Amino acid sequence: MGLQLRDIDVLEELYTEENPSEINLKNLANLLGLTGKDLAGALHIDATVLSRNPYDSSNKYLKQWMMVFNLIITIIADSEPSLSDDQIKVKMQRWLKLPRPEFQGDSALEYMIKGKIRRVKNLLEQVVA
Repeated sequence: MGLQLRDIDVLEELYTEENPSEINLKNLANLLGLTGKDLAGALHIDATVLSRNPYDSSNKYLKQWMMVFNLIITIIADSEPSLSDDQIKVKMQRWLKLPRPEFQGDSALEYMIKGKIRRVKNLLEQVVA
């Protein structure tokens, strides 16, 4: 699943101006309310990378996270087409942080941080299907 124009618009603050395919990991951590250390651990990268160079487009874990964000954005935009990009982003943040029975009371974000992103992605793919 590739990025769609709407997905980039919703999350445009994450992309670097110099290279639109790269993600600013500091901005991603801020968007999710995570520390750089927590995000670095979840993405299996050295936390010092965030302070030296906040961009990383090749990380396979980051790509999986972006796929999850894209699925959430698609579900929200399809169910409520009149929402602005900012409203979609707020709903996405809220969805990621709310405890879910599907994840034994954890939030989707907590599950993702624990490395269980496949479970989150599978749930979202079932909703889209």
